[in-house]
Amino acid sequence: MDEKKRIVITIIISILALTILIVMVNKNLVGMGSWIDAGLENKKICNEWCNQESHCSHCSTIYNCGEDYTGMKHWNGYGENWHACEKRGTINHYWNHRPKPTNEQNILVVALGGASTSYGGGKSIFKWFCEDFFYKNGNPNLPTYDNIYCISSYAGVHTNSGILSDNIAELAEEMKEKSGKPTKIFLIGKSMGGCKLQHAVSGTKAAKSNKLKNKDIEYFVGVDMSCLKSEGFAGGISEGLEFKDNVKNLLVFHQTMQDDHTGVVGYFKGDSEVPMDIHVDVNKETWDVAQSEKIETVPTCNGVNHKGLDDCDKLKETIQKMVLKVACKDCECMLNQEDCGSAYLDKKTNQVCNWDETTKSCEDKVSFTQGELCDDSKDNDDDKLIDCADEDCEGNGDCGTKEHWYECYDKEDNDDDGLIDCQDLDCYEGNKVGPLGGKCCNPSEKEACRFEDGLICSSKDWECSPLSSEKSVKSRR
Repeated sequence: MDEKKRIVITIIISILALTILIVMVNKNLVGMGSWIDAGLENKKICNEWCNQESHCSHCSTIYNCGEDYTGMKHWNGYGENWHACEKRGTINHYWNHRPKPTNEQNILVVALGGASTSYGGGKSIFKWFCEDFFYKNGNPNLPTYDNIYCISSYAGVHTNSGILSDNIAELAEEMKEKSGKPTKIFLIGKSMGGCKLQHAVSGTKAAKSNKLKNKDIEYFVGVDMSCLKSEGFAGGISEGLEFKDNVKNLLVFHQTMQDDHTGVVGYFKGDSEVPMDIHVDVNKETWDVAQSEKIETVPTCNGVNHKGLDDCDKLKETIQKMVLKVACKDCECMLNQEDCGSAYLDKKTNQVCNWDETTKSCEDKVSFTQGELCDDSKDNDDDKLIDCADEDCEGNGDCGTKEHWYECYDKEDNDDDGLIDCQDLDCYEGNKVGPLGGKCCNPSEKEACRFEDGLICSSKDWECSPLSSEKSVKSRR
C-alpha cells in the first residue's frame, strides 16, 4: 500500500473514531442533563409538599435530613434525592436553621417546651407553637403577621442557657437593624423551657456573662416552670425562679394536681412573698387578656397535670392572644377586637372598628380619607392615614393614638381648657370620659371643638348634632 493510501485510511479511521467519541459524549451529556432536571423536579415537589405540611421545616439533600432533624418524606430514585425535614433538636441546635428576619419584623417570640419533648418526637405545647399560630401552613418562611418573628422548639437538661441568651439577644439586634424599630421580646417557656429562659434573661447559671440579661423583655410567660422534677410550687419563693427588672411583665400559669411534678413560682427580686396576682392555676382560674387580670372563677383547663397541660388548647390560645396584644400596635390585629382596645385602625381597609361589648361584635366601621378629620401633609410619611390613627402624629390636626384614635377627652389632662384631647396638644392616652355636648369649630381654624349644650360635632360637615349618651362621645359617628 502506497503512502498516500495509508494516510487517507488513517484520516478516515481518525474521523470515525472522533465521531464515535462525540456521539458518546453527547449521549452522556444528555443523560446528565436529564439527571439534573430530575433532581430539580424532586426539589420542587419536596418544597411544594413541605409548604403544605405544618411540621415540615425545610427540604434537604442530606440523607434523612442530618443531625437535629428527621426525614418525613423522601424523593429518591433518578436525579438528586431530596428529603422533607422535621425539626427534632433542642432550641440551640435548631437555631442555626431558622429563617432570616424580614425588614418588617420587630416582635420576637421565642417559645420553648420542656425536656420531655424528646428527640424525634414528644408532644409539647410550645415545640410547635409558632407553626400552629404564626406561620401559614406551618411554614417558617410564610409568617401570618408581617411584624412577628416566632421561633419555637424545646429545651433539655443539657441546653446551654448562655448560648440561648446570646442567640436571642443577637437576633433581637439583627431585627432592630433591619426594621429600624426597637425589638419587643416575648418569651414563653414550659417546664425546662421556662427554667432555661429564666437563666438566660436573669443572667444566672450558665448565662452569667451573656447578653440577654441586658435586654428588656416585654413579656415572660412561664408554664409550670421547673429545673427539677419535683413538687416545686409548694416551696414558694425559696424554690422559685427570680426575675429582675429587665422583665417588664411576668405571668405564670401552673397546676397543683397531686402528681409527681408541679412547676415553681416566679417572682421579682425584692419580693418577700409570692405575687399571686400573676400566678394562674389553670384548673381553677384563667387570664383575661383584654383587662390583663386574673379571673378566679373560670378555669382555663380541665383537671390537667404537668403533662396534661400540653393538651389544653385554651391555654395555648390565651398565650397567642397575649402575643398579639403586644404586637397589636404594630400589626393588623387579627384577634377579637376587645383584646386590642375599644377601637383600632385596620391598615388594609383604613377603617376604625368600635368594639361593642354587649353584642360582642365589631360595629360602626367608618372609612377615613386624607383630610377628612386630620391633616396628613405634615407628618413623617405619605401613608395617607389620619394622624389620630398614625404612630408618627406630631400634633397636626387631631392628635390621638392608633388604638384610641379619638377616644381621649379633657378629663385628666393638665389643663381645663375644655378642648377634647385628640385635638389638643396635651393629648393624653387612656382618658375615657369627658364633658358632655359639643360646639363645632371651623376645621380651617386652628382651634378645637368645644363641648357645650348637649351637642357633638359631626366630622362630615362640622355641624352640630344631638349627643346620644355620655359613653358614646366620639368625634365620628
